[in-house]
Formats: sequence, C-alpha cells, structure tokens
Amino acid sequence: MTKAAHDAGHATRALIFALVALACGHMLSTLLRTIPAVSLDLMAADFDIEPQALASLTSIYPFAFAAAQIPVGAAMDRFGVRPVSLSLLAGTVFGAMASGFATGPSSFAVGQLLLGIATSGMLMCPMTLAAKQLSAARFGLWSGAILSIGNIGMLLSSSPLAFVVDAYGWRAGFWMAAIGGVAVAAAVFALVPHQPAEHKDESSPLAQMMEVLRLGLSRPLRGLIALALVSLATSLVLRGLWGGPWLMDVKGLSRVEAGNQLGAFTLAMIVGPLFIGMIDRRLGRRRALVAGSHLAGALLLALMALGAPHYAVSVLFGVPVMPP
Repeated sequence: MTKAAHDAGHATRALIFALVALACGHMLSTLLRTIPAVSLDLMAADFDIEPQALASLTSIYPFAFAAAQIPVGAAMDRFGVRPVSLSLLAGTVFGAMASGFATGPSSFAVGQLLLGIATSGMLMCPMTLAAKQLSAARFGLWSGAILSIGNIGMLLSSSPLAFVVDAYGWRAGFWMAAIGGVAVAAAVFALVPHQPAEHKDESSPLAQMMEVLRLGLSRPLRGLIALALVSLATSLVLRGLWGGPWLMDVKGLSRVEAGNQLGAFTLAMIVGPLFIGMIDRRLGRRRALVAGSHLAGALLLALMALGAPHYAVSVLFGVPVMPP
C-alpha cells in the first residue's frame, strides 16, 4: 500500500506539473491578445496608419482564433493533447516573431492571423487533459486554476508591458512573448506525457462545424451564446484594445499609469468570478443575478463614456473631464 500511495502521489505531481505547463500556454495567449491595449498608438505611428485602421487589423486575431477552434478540437481528438499543444506553441512563436518584425499593415496582419490560429487551443489543451484525468470535483478546482494562471498574461500586459514599451518599443513585447513561447514549449515537451488519443472522430471538420453551429442555435444554449457575445466582447474591446488608448488620450495618463489602471481591471476580472460564484450560491437566483450584473455593467460603461470632455457626467460635476 505504501508503494501504491507513493505511485499515486508521483502521478498526481506529474499531472499538476503538466497542467501548469499547459496553462502557461493560455497565459501567453492572453498576453498576446492584449499587447495592443498599451501600444496601439506607437504601432499605428510606426505603420503610418490611423489607430482605427490598425484596430481593424487586430480583429483578424479573434476571427482566426474563433475559426480555428473546431479544427484544433478535432486534431486533439485524433492526435492527443501533447502533439497538438507543441504544434500550437511553435505557431505562437512564429506568429509573435512575425508580428514583432512586421514592417507594415500587411505583414502585421499575417502575424495576427498566425497568432489567432496558434493560440486558439491554448485553453482547450489544459482543460482537455484535466477533464480526462481528474474527477468532476477536482476538475472544477483546476479549471478555475487554469483560468487564473492564464489571466496572469493580462497582468503582464498591463504595467510591466507598458514599462517595456516605453523603454524598448512595442516590438519588444512580441519578441519577449516569442521567447516565452519557446520556454513553455520546452516545459510541455518535458512535463506533458504522451498519451494516445482516446476518441477519434472520423467526421470531416465541416461536418463537425455544422454540428457545433446546430448545438449553438439550440434552445438550451441560445441564452449562453447571447451572454458570451456581449460579455466577452466587452472585456475584449476594453482590456484587449481600446482601454489603454482611451486612458492615455482622453484621461491624459502616461503609458505606465494607464497600465496600472488596466492591471486593476485585470485583477477585478480574476477575483470577480469568485465573488459572483459565492453570491450565486447564497442567493440561488442565477437568472436575476446575471441580468442584474449585466445591467450594472451597462450603466458603468455608460457613465465611463459620459465622463469624457464636455459630456454629461463631466458637465454635471463641473470638470473638464472626469478623473481617471
């Protein structure tokens, strides 16, 4: 029994190390998708285009990210977590290098396309391994841990990245992410076990995509899809792109000061779900909680926008612009 307990403990430690290594890939994903939030102005000036035009180019990333989800999931079914994650990390390194060496809008768009495809499975990989290896109770714990580790990437892209951009330029963020991708790939290669795929879906990617669309439009999931379209879109727009330029241009903050504000936003995104979960268990009124929190979010967004120069909230408080 002692040997069995020792073997079980060793297997548990090995699984934890593997999950952490894979979750670091998700951390890279959240870092890369939020780099423009503190460097959009410099990137636009470097490419000699308007920030709004560059923002349109960055939308290639989430479109490619979404389009690659089903093929990556199918590949994971056919080949397993380890080879798929290593392939995605290799693509992430190349995409980060392509973005860092971009000389204009076209080459930057190629880099964003590569990054969107390569990071599309960074959350799926650790979640899939956890779902296969852990009980339902432990999966709930580790799914939260994986998301928390991943959100560290957004913390890195706030004040720390703002400091790096001020000191070394916006390209340094992508080059550092490329180096991080190499390190994570080495960790995945060393720590994630090679396991044969347990389920091989022989249907075509097109058939799988149609099945996912059918499920997404089914009655039980329509509300969840609508929530995702609103909630995730809002956080991506603010934290992933326009939060930094808005704080710098409208509120007059320096890049590092704007990074501090975005860091606070990110901390709220990390701890918020924990508090919402506790409130949900205490109240037992999930529909009312979801509706109320979305209405509160909409009100806060409106107040933030109306605090701009010469808008209603600023005029009401008699100031040129509401303070940060």
